[in-house]
Amino acid sequence: MLVKTIDKNVITSKFAENVLVMRYRKHISQEKLAEMIGISTNHISNIENQRSVPTFPIVVNLCRILEIDLNQFLK
Repeated sequence: MLVKTIDKNVITSKFAENVLVMRYRKHISQEKLAEMIGISTNHISNIENQRSVPTFPIVVNLCRILEIDLNQFLK
């Protein structure tokens, strides 16, 4: 059985890129997105710049607000 190794850095990079792209497509500022989720603007910036990995509840909120399936975030 072949098991595919998942590289955490690749996932974090793709997720960060997709948050940024989807936020731009929805015309939502970092400030507004942070307010909608209940976190700081700095935390959104850190997620988008791969300096922070979001918790699962934040990921769920990002999916809901940006109207994207979690699987799409990782593609």
